[in-house]
Amino acid sequence: MARRLAIGACLAVGAVLAAFFLTFAGVFTDGPADPLDTERLVSLALVAIAHGVLGWAAARFVWRPVVAATAMAAPSVLLALVYGFADGAVTLALVYAVAAAAAAALGAWVAARQAGRRSVPT
Repeated sequence: MARRLAIGACLAVGAVLAAFFLTFAGVFTDGPADPLDTERLVSLALVAIAHGVLGWAAARFVWRPVVAATAMAAPSVLLALVYGFADGAVTLALVYAVAAAAAAALGAWVAARQAGRRSVPT
């Protein structure tokens, strides 16, 4: 129980740090206007990789896959959408929010498959 609590706390801190340093910075840094520029794509890939690993670890060691994906993506999605709508960078914020949520869900799904659990109850 204490091990799960410690791992869950570390993962929650990791999700908040990823939200601030990857998602927030990716949306609001002065980057190229072209969304397909290499700098934007690398930033988006970093967001996806970080959230995928967080979703995988949370589903593997702490929570059920649906809860893990939601908990790991929620800080990034909320931060991107709240500040994206406030600042006017709505499209870019939506892209980062979807990338974070999809990567966390994919990571949790992979962890569930590795453990032999179903990610969706039947």
